[in-house]
Amino acid sequence: MYADIAQARVRLQDWPGAAAAAKTAIDMGGDTPYALSTYSQALEAQKLLPEAKEVMSRAVSREPKNARYRYRLGRIALQLNDRQTAMQEFQRTIELDPQFVEAPLSLASIQIDEDLIPEAKETLASVEGSPAAPTGILNNVKAKLALAEGDLVNAQTLAEAALHEQRDAQNLSLCIRVAIARGDARSLSVGQASAQVKLWAKELDALGELGSILDLSRRSPKYFD
Repeated sequence: MYADIAQARVRLQDWPGAAAAAKTAIDMGGDTPYALSTYSQALEAQKLLPEAKEVMSRAVSREPKNARYRYRLGRIALQLNDRQTAMQEFQRTIELDPQFVEAPLSLASIQIDEDLIPEAKETLASVEGSPAAPTGILNNVKAKLALAEGDLVNAQTLAEAALHEQRDAQNLSLCIRVAIARGDARSLSVGQASAQVKLWAKELDALGELGSILDLSRRSPKYFD
């Protein structure tokens, strides 16, 4: 019963309530993988990431062939900057369920960050043309790849297409990075790039992403003056 209450709280996005109900279920002996996953989700939503990872690891150990659990563990590991674990879990997810398109997209994104460009291209090719692939996420990853390869025209087009699909922190940050790269490459004046950067930075700030803004501004201060 408490596990069902926890899931109802999840749907309401009452994360403290969901965590409390799920923990009660677990403490009463109902430590099923489902209850553990729900508890981990509630902890993750509250940014209690080490605890969320530990609980999700328990769910995975109980159901090691559950692709969705593997993927969630990978996403939590990524937020903790444990990239090796994240890549391992995403790869395992793909092996367990080749139709789970979010996993190769997440894996390709990390591979680009790690400068594993040939591997990223191969991973992306596995989902290219799949109707299940979320367009916004696919465009985000393809924009990251174009940026890594110095193809700023395609990087801009794809990043802005991703932003049009979803105005979230990941897409806003990517658009800022592309604008800065264009300014550095002089395909856009510093003034024009700075104007775009500041507009997107305001949106990032409204999303509570001050840390992302500070990180970007430290790397490229002249665009944030």
